[in-house]
Amino acid sequence: MADKSWKAFERHVAKLFGTVRTPLSGGMSGHGTRSDTLHPEVYVEAKHTKGTKSAFFTLWKDTIKKAKREGKLPVLAMRLKGTRVSTLTLPLEIGIEATRLYLAYHNKPEPDLCPRCGAGESDCASWGCGIDPVTRERGIE
Repeated sequence: MADKSWKAFERHVAKLFGTVRTPLSGGMSGHGTRSDTLHPEVYVEAKHTKGTKSAFFTLWKDTIKKAKREGKLPVLAMRLKGTRVSTLTLPLEIGIEATRLYLAYHNKPEPDLCPRCGAGESDCASWGCGIDPVTRERGIE
């Protein structure tokens, strides 16, 4: 049976970040995070929505359309009135690259994930469900 569309989107976003989707429902997964991915440095909340009545998506689609007309990169910066809460929205692929550059600049290593189950080395008790972390070869299970 195929994944539900929201689950497939979470997998897609996780893959773009070089990690995997957090199984189950975030905090219930036993991985110590409520993030939608198992990335060790980035908390990801992936939402798959119709967004037809959302002011954010209406504004974002309008920004994309205007930027495309001018041959520019769409960027949406927003601040919640009366607060210091601000956000910057970029197209997904550019946001992923910006995150990678940020992590590299701040010397945060790319996650070393189990090639079989996708968990980080410290989260995977048998490292790769039997795959040696150094040689990446299957060990005795």
